[in-house]
Amino acid sequence: MALETFKIVNNIAPPVLSDLVVKKSTGINFRYSNLLKVPPVRTTAYGKNSFKYAAPVLWNSLTDHFRTCSSFGQFKTLISTWSGKDCKCIACDSG
Repeated sequence: MALETFKIVNNIAPPVLSDLVVKKSTGINFRYSNLLKVPPVRTTAYGKNSFKYAAPVLWNSLTDHFRTCSSFGQFKTLISTWSGKDCKCIACDSG
């Protein structure tokens, strides 16, 4: 799911997927950038398990080091070492 979300954020995904995820846009430059808008859900069973909800939650949980990768290959290599929010890899400790 992280790889597809990277493609969406960097405009290299098919329009069908790109329509499911919305980038956060504010007029102010925050410390955390390149975040996605998490849509509200009505049901836990279907809403939180949908790509439309899970992709932004996953993307926003990544550190800036992951979200600012410049190439798909670099991101793919980096994400293979990631083990979740409590990850202790070098990329997460520095980010």
